[in-house]
Amino acid sequence: MASTEDTFSPEERAAMKARTRETRTSGGAAARRAAAEFAAAIDALPDDEAAIARRLATRTWYGMPAWTFEGKVVCYFKPATKFKQRYSTFGFEEAARLDHGTMWQTCWALTALDDRDAATVADLVKRAVTGA
Repeated sequence: MASTEDTFSPEERAAMKARTRETRTSGGAAARRAAAEFAAAIDALPDDEAAIARRLATRTWYGMPAWTFEGKVVCYFKPATKFKQRYSTFGFEEAARLDHGTMWQTCWALTALDDRDAATVADLVKRAVTGA
């Protein structure tokens, strides 16, 4: 059987550990921990990715900036530098109500976030939480 070290990259293992920390406590301590995790996640990003994350997220999820609605993660920002990828990703989780027919887009590549793209993201998030 393959070990965790053989199966997951160091970045993926770090994300799993971050998720464990995010869910470990409850109450006021959890809110303080969540705020600290979010600030640390943003501070660890290069300036260009941090600027995008601040516009898109309110908390962390697996160590990545994310946004929740009614306690469920709706969307997330996956920084390119965190996983050594060519571009960052903005994506939606299962709680998003973006269903359209039998196939729909749930993830977008981002290299920057200008005002037009931010308006598109805002519209997608609105649709994701309202189903409209």
